[in-house]
Amino acid sequence: MNSAIFYNLSTAGYVASLAIFAAHVVDARKLFLRLGVLLVAVSFLVQTGGMVLRWVEAGFLEVSAAERAVGHKIFGWSWFVVFSQHPPWSNLYEIMVYMSWGLILVTLGAELKWRLAWVRQMGLLLALLALGLASLTDPSIKPLVPALKSWWIMIHVISASIAYAAGSIAAFICLLALMQDQKRVSLSRLTGFSLMAMAALLAALGGGLRLLTEQAYFVKLLARASDHIIPVLDLTKENNASFLVPMPGMGWLLLLAIFVHIMVALYLLCGPKNNEDIVAHGFLLAFFFTLLCFFVALYHGFRLSPVELEPAVMHHLSPAGPKFLGFKSHPWSFGLLTLALMIEGFIAWFLLKPSSIRLRLPSVENLEGAAYKAIALAFFLMSIVLITGALWAHYAWGRYWAWDPKETGALAIWIIYAIYLHARRTPGLSGPFSSVLGVIGFFVIIVGFLGVNLGLFADGLHTYGNN
Repeated sequence: MNSAIFYNLSTAGYVASLAIFAAHVVDARKLFLRLGVLLVAVSFLVQTGGMVLRWVEAGFLEVSAAERAVGHKIFGWSWFVVFSQHPPWSNLYEIMVYMSWGLILVTLGAELKWRLAWVRQMGLLLALLALGLASLTDPSIKPLVPALKSWWIMIHVISASIAYAAGSIAAFICLLALMQDQKRVSLSRLTGFSLMAMAALLAALGGGLRLLTEQAYFVKLLARASDHIIPVLDLTKENNASFLVPMPGMGWLLLLAIFVHIMVALYLLCGPKNNEDIVAHGFLLAFFFTLLCFFVALYHGFRLSPVELEPAVMHHLSPAGPKFLGFKSHPWSFGLLTLALMIEGFIAWFLLKPSSIRLRLPSVENLEGAAYKAIALAFFLMSIVLITGALWAHYAWGRYWAWDPKETGALAIWIIYAIYLHARRTPGLSGPFSSVLGVIGFFVIIVGFLGVNLGLFADGLHTYGNN
């Protein structure tokens, strides 16, 4: 039995509990709620057991590698140090599994303390999305690179994962608070700002300015080597990044979707106020283009098509067996598109049937209080992340701070949460303004964590997910 079996069992448990929570939405009997929470807790323990087993598997690999390096067996304290130096959050696969674990931990904590409707469902959906993305990466255990052989990884990564999870759950609670606050938040303004935020997420997904300047949506270039399809590496990049090619028809479609989002948002923010039909129809128009982008990416994700490259770039690519080249939707980009679709789908449901969501929510004050506590936790942990990250960077690279994209992203998250906490204590700024800051924090997390770690639109020392 290996860790993957535990992960698969926990994933099945999360899916089953999500189905139970869906039944609870239709039939609000407490039995469904209790059974769903119990199943989530059991699945969480199973996933925790899988992470412990993954640590043991990695430990034996590190001991074996160290023994081959020194030419003799290792015993005692030396054996324990080598065995325990490889925690189960040292590569992209393990990080995403651990992110899902952190999301479930925060979701269970929120459920036990506040019992907020819809939060448990969104926490599960985000955790399952993280597990799905993990399944699309290389799960093999490899010896740690020298920079990661430090005890700082324990505090730094644990704090970052729980901070991101708490910030993500808090952002959704802030969104629910805005939906519930009918007195201070107009429907048109809420929808307009939501569309602006989604336009920013779609722009980040497309690569930022690169999408605008080249009108192309870039994905990995793949090659068929024997029976395997592998990414082709760009030898001009120092970090062995995958070579990217434009997906046909997707660049202009994504640009059009962003344009529609912005135009509808401006119309709702500057035009008629609180006309529910206009607001809903405008949002559904933007949602249609996001849905269209999703299906185009899904179509290309299930097919492999020949790609012709100019001879001038061929010598920059790593040899990958036969010259049959193709492209496929980058699974991580597709995951972000799925996330955008989930968020917009929930908002569309709210616009079509607002009472079905509002009637299950507590008061605005309770929602804002829960978000405040979650963001306070995220802010505290992000402070630890910045401090330990600087100390670890000095140990690994000889400097405390170098404005690496990942460092800058973490600082941006910390600053936004600092402003949020200040706004919550300032008359006139607490309420909708602070809730909007909480929602913005989630998008900064997405850009700072996935966008930088995966090298979608920024490269740095933390870019380890390109292969």
